[in-house]
Amino acid sequence: MYLTRRRPHRNWRRRGRRGQVSAVATLLGLLLVVTYVANYLTTQLPNQMLANDLSHEITLQNQVGYFDALLQAVSSAHVNGGQVTAPLSLGSAGVPPFAAPDTSYLSAPQNGTWAYINYTTTGIGGNTVVTTPVALGTGFVAHLVNTYAPGAEVALVQGGVVYAELDGTPIFSNPPAITVTTSSGAVTALTLWMPEFSGSIPGTSGAMTANLVSRLISTNQVVVGPGTHLTIAAGTSLTLTLTSQYAEAWYQYFVGQQWPGVTTTCAGFPGTTSTAAACSATYQAIGTLGKVTVTIPGANLARLSVTVALFSIGVQ
Repeated sequence: MYLTRRRPHRNWRRRGRRGQVSAVATLLGLLLVVTYVANYLTTQLPNQMLANDLSHEITLQNQVGYFDALLQAVSSAHVNGGQVTAPLSLGSAGVPPFAAPDTSYLSAPQNGTWAYINYTTTGIGGNTVVTTPVALGTGFVAHLVNTYAPGAEVALVQGGVVYAELDGTPIFSNPPAITVTTSSGAVTALTLWMPEFSGSIPGTSGAMTANLVSRLISTNQVVVGPGTHLTIAAGTSLTLTLTSQYAEAWYQYFVGQQWPGVTTTCAGFPGTTSTAAACSATYQAIGTLGKVTVTIPGANLARLSVTVALFSIGVQ
């Protein structure tokens, strides 16, 4: 009598098939995991970090605008020695453990940044030419080193907040403190406030939240008009001239105001840049200086108020 061994052989084959099914299921599971991770790293993570970078840019613009408003407030109150502080978020939100926060760093505006107001008064003693300068280093620039969004800068310059995306067009997100009154198709009053810093902002970089600290040193105000025994001399004009790496933002701002009788020109800074590069080209990381000139006829300019506030500035 012979015994068959087919049954054990069939059991071995069944076990082999079950092993193959388990291996295939494991591979499919790993493939799903890899596909999900790859999709997350190539799509979801960049989209989330892009949103984080853009949110950081908005936050930074709001914080610099708030700091600017504090400077104006303490200056208007003439509180010499008054100190103001404001937070400054240098880094965007990260997505740990896959993406670290994008950082930023602070610097002074480009060397050569300057502004001055030139006008001629008449009164006791005859005509007097007056030039009110606002010194070099008036402001600071926050350079955003974005990985997922385009690089950008948020700057406080001459009392306004500029947003400048690299390879984009710089614009004012918070306009300068310049107020004009018009009547009968002419500018009749001009009020202008600008901050001046006694030194450059300390170089600071990272992803932390820093504190801007500033103290009012002095406020210098010049008023021409009723009650001052001075008026703008007949046949003269007031000229506001600014040299800035954000010349295009200044130019577009003044043109957009459409003040009657006022002319605005933009030119490359003599000997350094062309008009096209300074006034109409896309913004680059190292901005070229441009010169913007605003001319207001003095015939109807009955009142002029120019305030330059001197502050110290630091970072904690």
